[in-house]
Amino acid sequence: KKEGKGSSRDVERVLSSVEAFNDPSKTLDSLFTNILGLSYVDPTLDRCFTAHEWLSSADVYRSHNNAAASHDFGQVESIRSRYTPLVAGAIHLLCRVETKPTLVFTLKDLSNCRYQSEANSTLVSKFLEGLSPKVRCNACWKNSVNDLIPYFLWLLSPGKGEFSLNRPVSSIELLNKNEKVAFQRHVATLLSFGLTYVKNDDVSVKGSSSSLRLEPAIDRLLKFDN
Repeated sequence: KKEGKGSSRDVERVLSSVEAFNDPSKTLDSLFTNILGLSYVDPTLDRCFTAHEWLSSADVYRSHNNAAASHDFGQVESIRSRYTPLVAGAIHLLCRVETKPTLVFTLKDLSNCRYQSEANSTLVSKFLEGLSPKVRCNACWKNSVNDLIPYFLWLLSPGKGEFSLNRPVSSIELLNKNEKVAFQRHVATLLSFGLTYVKNDDVSVKGSSSSLRLEPAIDRLLKFDN
């Protein structure tokens, strides 16, 4: 009973702190940032699963309400301000630890993720604008990222065998007959996708002074750095 009363008081303290902070979105971001750094007893991972389900639901709810806020901002904010403290209280009950954890109050990592997400969206939009009207009318952002762009990059790959383009030359005239055919196909593919090559100005890339990159740089969408 004493333990139950203590837990209730702790939850009440969490709820009042979140309500006093009065920023549901930053509260959720802070929970996302810090939950992975907590070390609590959970041999079956049930607590971990449940906690992340709470966070996932809250994030979906936040995204949905961001779209709905344009119609009734006051009501959305009111509902969100009541829901977020419940999420924080649930996370506290599931993941609380006896020792004081080292919390991170900076949202730099999340801001970087959002910035990269916006940059990727701009890149995809630029790619779609360069497509022919016939292709563009059947393309949307989601299937472009999942299907079109990986397929296009595969078509632009050097390939193997007699018709491959995998050796550097200083002039088209130095290509053999099969390579010239492959080169013409490559150029035709670039034109049909609205793509081109430009000089690589990225100084962090080795040999960038003598290399080319795609423009728009859609290959960045398929690179996953550590």
